Amino acid sequence: MSSVKKVAKVKTVPYYSVSGAAELCGCREGTIRAAMKTGNLRAVRTIDGRAPLVGAKDLDRWKTAREGRRHDS
Repeated sequence: MSSVKKVAKVKTVPYYSVSGAAELCGCREGTIRAAMKTGNLRAVRTIDGRAPLVGAKDLDRWKTAREGRRHDS
């Protein structure tokens, strides 16, 4: 797994790009985008209004909730 690059730091809270968040969670980018659409993950826009970023705290909370729902048979 390659290193995940932190995109921006605001008040010492790291933010990740969609691809970085997907890599960190071990899921596809589409899963992250779907979570943003449904409102499960809060997307933070950059200053220029482009690429949405995901806060590390939100990502961590969503990841643990997602793992709790997963049933391994």
